[in-house]
Amino acid sequence: LFSRFNKYLAKKKLNTVKSGDIKLAGLTESILIFLIDIYDTGMSIKNAQIHKRSGALIFFIFYPSFWSVIMKDFEFLFSNNILKKVNNNYLNVLNKYALVLLKPECLALNMIEKVFKEFELLGFYPVYMKIKILSQNQVFSLWKYGWKNADLTRIILNCFSMCWNYSAIIILKNSDQKCNDSCKKLNSYKESSLNSIQYSIRKNIGAINNYLNFIHVSDNTNEMIREIPILLNLDEIVKLIEEIQYLLPISVEEIKKQIKPTLGNYSVDSLNDCVNNYIDSLNEDDLDKAIKEELNKSIVTKRISSKTFLKLFFEGKIPLTWNNILLFTQITDFKE
Repeated sequence: LFSRFNKYLAKKKLNTVKSGDIKLAGLTESILIFLIDIYDTGMSIKNAQIHKRSGALIFFIFYPSFWSVIMKDFEFLFSNNILKKVNNNYLNVLNKYALVLLKPECLALNMIEKVFKEFELLGFYPVYMKIKILSQNQVFSLWKYGWKNADLTRIILNCFSMCWNYSAIIILKNSDQKCNDSCKKLNSYKESSLNSIQYSIRKNIGAINNYLNFIHVSDNTNEMIREIPILLNLDEIVKLIEEIQYLLPISVEEIKKQIKPTLGNYSVDSLNDCVNNYIDSLNEDDLDKAIKEELNKSIVTKRISSKTFLKLFFEGKIPLTWNNILLFTQITDFKE
């Protein structure tokens, strides 16, 4: 990897780097372009093929670990420049809005009314929506800073839960027009912890676990600026910024009507059912005795080892189904 990366840097007439310097190098854009190149083609390391679904391994070996690098971030600069061209006053305008992503499980389980009821109680109402299935590249880009210290298991589980079905990209308008950062305000009520004693949107709508938690909210206005070009294409960005001040509220009924075609026959099964259904879905020879015992014990322990999950995943024994997403996001111990 380092050999290929240095050849790439030399070709671009950039200084080559030593292995220990990668995390300290301000090479964000070059690394991003290089990694997209190898991610799209796949490459072999010690005869172990790195496929697209494990592209996270390549991506997170290299990526700089500084939060401050966001201000030099490719997506941020790209979006920032477009916004300036369209509206010189864009920052003051965007401060009154929040970017929200309704995750696949939120749509699949039809939690729309519950979610928008919470937004309404906090003084936010929807004015824009796009429905898309996110790619792994989009998911990596969205959380590349939040995952800077994450292990591979956690990254895969997050991608696993984010790419299997449609998500809804929502712009909410804050009824408090004096607020100087609506994303930051809404994010303070999101609460990532399921055990929070404070007000929590996720807790109120019944988040299933730390992965299947229904919503993502941009941390602040700058993060919204960075995330917009990850989620929207160029035409959509320009149109959004041109029209954002004139957008009218969208009713929850209209949102439900647009989302309805993406809904399926999903339910939150018991852990016992999830384990049994998973084991039954595989041939008897697909699971060795130790792994089968570990899975059966997980009904009580509610955990399997990170090693077991990765073994099953890289051997292609975890098909991307709702039941498997529900199962492995509940029982995999990525902290191990």
